[in-house]
Amino acid sequence: MKKNSSLLIVILLLTTVNIYANNEIGNVEKDRYNAVKLTFLSLLKGTTKISYERAILQNQAFEVTAGIIGLGYDGNHNHPRGATLRYAHKFILHGNNQYALNGWYAKPEVIYTYFRYNPKSAPRTTSNMCAIVANVGYQWAKHIFTIDGSVGIGYAFGKEADNYYQHGFALWHYLGTVNRHLALTFSIKVGVAFGK
Repeated sequence: MKKNSSLLIVILLLTTVNIYANNEIGNVEKDRYNAVKLTFLSLLKGTTKISYERAILQNQAFEVTAGIIGLGYDGNHNHPRGATLRYAHKFILHGNNQYALNGWYAKPEVIYTYFRYNPKSAPRTTSNMCAIVANVGYQWAKHIFTIDGSVGIGYAFGKEADNYYQHGFALWHYLGTVNRHLALTFSIKVGVAFGK
């Protein structure tokens, strides 16, 4: 069931891309101020995240992301259920003036996640966390398609999951140390850019 749901989302995204490609392929140099993107790797961690980005000022854009935790491939069989919301304000540092969403960027981001695990072995506590993260990344958005990659680090607070993965960011638990307030993010998003 979960695999079918994830497959359906991917098919819908590809259909949308195909519609925009057919409508705008004759004018590939037209600037696009909007993008709808799927966070590709989150599907492999049990979450489906869709982002909408809009250029609002020269070299600035906002990005809103909503995610359903539990809609994706659950390789660890933890059966997570919940939601995540993100808001980011993007500052394009070195872009091409012909393409509003293209280039290197920095973006402060606020992330909220709420979910609970329900493994067969034993019940786990509910996770309810926020993070404020500084990201840097690059977005290729010159034509119809867009690819966006970023990394970030920031401060987290709230009730964490016992595996330190918050379905939007991870808490530091490396090199034999744990820091429940240090949030780390990494994402690759693919999607379609369109219209003014």
